[in-house]
Amino acid sequence: MERPGASCSREQRSRPRRVTADQSRISTLSEGPGAIVRLAWYPPGLRMEAHAHEVAQASWLLMGGLSEHHGSREYISRRPMAGFKPAGQAHANAYGPAGALILSLNLDAAAAPDFDWSWGPAAPDSLALARRLLTAGDGERDEVAGDLVASLHAPRDRRRATPPAWVERCREALEDDPEGWSIARLARAHGVHRVHLSRSFRDHYGVAPSVFRRRIMAGRALRSLLDGAPRHAAAAAEAGFADEAHFSRTMKSELGVGPRALRTLLH
Repeated sequence: MERPGASCSREQRSRPRRVTADQSRISTLSEGPGAIVRLAWYPPGLRMEAHAHEVAQASWLLMGGLSEHHGSREYISRRPMAGFKPAGQAHANAYGPAGALILSLNLDAAAAPDFDWSWGPAAPDSLALARRLLTAGDGERDEVAGDLVASLHAPRDRRRATPPAWVERCREALEDDPEGWSIARLARAHGVHRVHLSRSFRDHYGVAPSVFRRRIMAGRALRSLLDGAPRHAAAAAEAGFADEAHFSRTMKSELGVGPRALRTLLH
């Protein structure tokens, strides 16, 4: 026998729930050189009327789906994509049935590329950097954010044969002492902007300097482990990682396996 009020409850549950912008979740991850980095989740079915931002914005759709309208143009995506909007350009948004998880750079005028409104497949390296911001520690986020800003300007398939001397010295410093040299400190030492250093390093070596630095540290920690370091935490600390968890995240992002699994494979 049906319980009194049950049909009413099912009817209420079947009604579409009104979705409002205050149901979104937005967090600032970094306020580093050239940009403010924000991670936002927009609920399913949310619609935003035409609006504009005071600054240029680059965005990566990490999960879910959206549609964005600009004038007579519309872009619809249900898979990871990257987009760009110049400062002051009006656009409207609607978010898909799974909502949308988006990482955005609100760019300083000096850091913003001269692009028109666009959405399209994300370059693998920039998408990897965007995802890395989700797991980076507080001390690492500004470095990764700076590399992500620089990736917007990255030339495609163009590397010069011989880097300038100051770029070579940056590479050597990171190889010799990755723990002691942050990317910001390197930029100050050579009198260049942090984003310019990242862009130049990437042009010549094909990798962001923060990724290069992290790989050097991971290699040193792995060597300590394979040389007989008794604990993973000790190997991580010796290589310059903040803790064992930071070392483990780095190994998993680079190789798909953590240090314990790799050590087992090599013994």
